[in-house]
Amino acid sequence: MTDSSRTPRRYPRIASHHVVLITEPGEVERDAFARTREVGQGGCCFAIGEPPDVGSVLAVSIALADRIVETVSRVVWAREVDGRWEVGVEFAEIDPVDRAAIEALAAPADASVS
Repeated sequence: MTDSSRTPRRYPRIASHHVVLITEPGEVERDAFARTREVGQGGCCFAIGEPPDVGSVLAVSIALADRIVETVSRVVWAREVDGRWEVGVEFAEIDPVDRAAIEALAAPADASVS
């Protein structure tokens, strides 16, 4: 079943499983590791044990094959699924080179330039 009330995404997301380090600033800084479920130029989704608050700002570092993508991200949603939390974040700050590296994840591996 689809939710027709949802607005379309500005950036397509692709299924991916990359290691992520999430740092939540505060009086006591919290760090957690997770794996992405989806990644796109505008944000990502990951599963984690304890969710951050919706609207909070996190440092999210995504390990790609050849680089670490560093972002400042805002939590857009969180929902419990099978005792874990899926969290969706929007990239508030990301280097254009890192955004291009994420975009390249969706490119076909056998694509060649003539």
